[in-house]
Amino acid sequence: MRTDLYADLYVPRGHRPLTANEAETRKIAQALKIPTPEAIQVAAPAMAALMDGPCWLIPVPASNVTVTADLALAGGIAALVEAHELSAQSPESTS
Repeated sequence: MRTDLYADLYVPRGHRPLTANEAETRKIAQALKIPTPEAIQVAAPAMAALMDGPCWLIPVPASNVTVTADLALAGGIAALVEAHELSAQSPESTS
């Protein structure tokens, strides 16, 4: 049983012609390698929405042997998850 979840489908180069959505996904994925704030603003909410319960985000070293991009994305995701958890715990959310 596979339990992998994906925010979007990444189609490999040369596999077939890309749809507009797939081309945008490729552009965001490449921008995440830098990382750009714009790419994190798009990717973090999509990835945070897939998380259910406690989890660990494990950075994978890039080809330049750093985890800078992964840590930036993880920080963006964590901020969204923490904000969601705090709003779920607030007294206004229970009334």
